[in-house]
Amino acid sequence: SFTFQYPKAGGVNPGTITLTATRKGGLVGGAVAWSVVAGSATLTGSGDTRTLTAGNLGSDTATIRASVTDEVATYTADVTISKVREGVDGDDGDPGADGGFIDYRFIRSATPPSTPTGDTPAGWSDGPPAGTDPLYFVKGAKTAAGVLIGAWSTPTRLDGDSTTAEFSEDGITGWHSTATATDKYMRTRTGTGAWQGPFKIVAEDAGPVPRSLPKVFAQSSAINPNTTTAGIKFTTDGRIQVKAGGSWVNRVNWHNPPTTGAGSTWHVRRALISGTGPSSGGTFAGGTWLPLTSERYIELTQSVDGTTTTNQLFELSADGGSTVYSAGDGVITVSRTTEA
Repeated sequence: SFTFQYPKAGGVNPGTITLTATRKGGLVGGAVAWSVVAGSATLTGSGDTRTLTAGNLGSDTATIRASVTDEVATYTADVTISKVREGVDGDDGDPGADGGFIDYRFIRSATPPSTPTGDTPAGWSDGPPAGTDPLYFVKGAKTAAGVLIGAWSTPTRLDGDSTTAEFSEDGITGWHSTATATDKYMRTRTGTGAWQGPFKIVAEDAGPVPRSLPKVFAQSSAINPNTTTAGIKFTTDGRIQVKAGGSWVNRVNWHNPPTTGAGSTWHVRRALISGTGPSSGGTFAGGTWLPLTSERYIELTQSVDGTTTTNQLFELSADGGSTVYSAGDGVITVSRTTEA
């Protein structure tokens, strides 16, 4: 069968389908008779060729018959032409994070300090400051924009007799008692009890990102002699786009909201789940964490008759792969069929 593809973005591909009756086996006969035996369609043309535009297919499917009669018998051939509309998006992934975070602030003071106020309390640092006075910390919940939600906690002394703190660059190894400028994590314990944490004490605001990326589909089909291509692209400003034989179209976001330069600190990686790998175009080597300072895309091309599908797993990370923040499938399907 042949199809008119109607993407959600609008338009139709192809705009026309041409049917040509080919006489085989020495058949001469008379003129080819064309008829619509099922559905509704209006054909144009003459002789052995007829053309059907997308606008002239009045039903979702129609069966066209070509027949030739000689002195012995009548010979017929049928072809079914259909409208195929792009389906709804796949189910979204888990709800995205609200973008808030817990902010830790530190101060050294010879006497117990008062509970601070405001989004950026005066005298308090976002990392342990140098000095010899006792070290105190507070924590508070903030929105993605850095606005304090509620109040700061009561100041807690970290280097006293009851509470001990240690610091680390990666939150896993190299724990030490004196904070340095490169430390990003802290853990605490009371007395000789078990360590609590680690807690990230240095914010790295990359904007709210989905916990799980939704599934993204791209599909394209073409009638001979056209080569058909489909693809999926991650842009530097936080969008995921698809191509279905034409231009790139926004589908979903990997960064909410899309922001110029959002990819400056983010990396993306893809891995084949099933099907074939991308066959043309693209700036997206598989299995490698790539910075989103440049757009990353893959394309799949079908230049001969048939259908090809690739299912890829896409992952996002704000630290080059140590922590994977979100993942989702990208499915690309392309098909190509020779005209009658």
